[in-house]
Amino acid sequence: MHISAPRFLLTAAFAASCCCVCTPALAAEEAPLLQLEASASQQVRRDQVQITLATDVEGASQGEVSRKLNAALQQVTEQARTVPALRVSNGPYWVAPQSTGNDDDKTPAEKRWRGNAQLVLESSDFDAASEFARKVSDTMAVNGLNFVLSTEARETARKQLLAQAAQAFRDKAEHAAKAFGFSRYEIRTLSLDGACAPMPKDLGLMRSFAVANAEDSAMPMEPGDATVRVSVTGAVALY
Repeated sequence: MHISAPRFLLTAAFAASCCCVCTPALAAEEAPLLQLEASASQQVRRDQVQITLATDVEGASQGEVSRKLNAALQQVTEQARTVPALRVSNGPYWVAPQSTGNDDDKTPAEKRWRGNAQLVLESSDFDAASEFARKVSDTMAVNGLNFVLSTEARETARKQLLAQAAQAFRDKAEHAAKAFGFSRYEIRTLSLDGACAPMPKDLGLMRSFAVANAEDSAMPMEPGDATVRVSVTGAVALY
């Protein structure tokens, strides 16, 4: 009897220790999880313009059309490189055969070739881009225009919005905990996402560009705003 008593006490102490260790873990696993989402957004002025220049060429052979297209591309590209505010890159380029004549006519159709080449101008200097497009309109005319938000402007806005979105998430979690009768919450998972809403097409504005080119005047530049949004989603445990 004297020898077994310490063994009993040791066994009881070990059991009590296991109970103390396991209880908090079990309570944490049983804590209800709540999925939450919060976001912050702001309007940011689009600070870059993308102008697409294009030229259409016809000729009696594929080689003739290609030479004309290449000459136009080289001329405008070299001119663009002299303007520091402009960045220029190649757009779509194609050459294809075009048949002329009527299918009902017994006369063999004449085979012609037609091609199209495009260049894309990018700049943060709207005036410089507009003036350059006007200057080269006889060689390559404006075929499209788009305003975008630069990476720098977007990241600057996102940094400002991140703190707002994080605070909004914490506020939601705190209010939800109180609403369901809990005294506190613990963040379990988090994910972050940022987006920039695309710019809708403005057909009326595009028509005004065509008129501006015809009158040899500067193109109107109305970039509009982009919506930058930062969203925070995650799960919180309620206690």
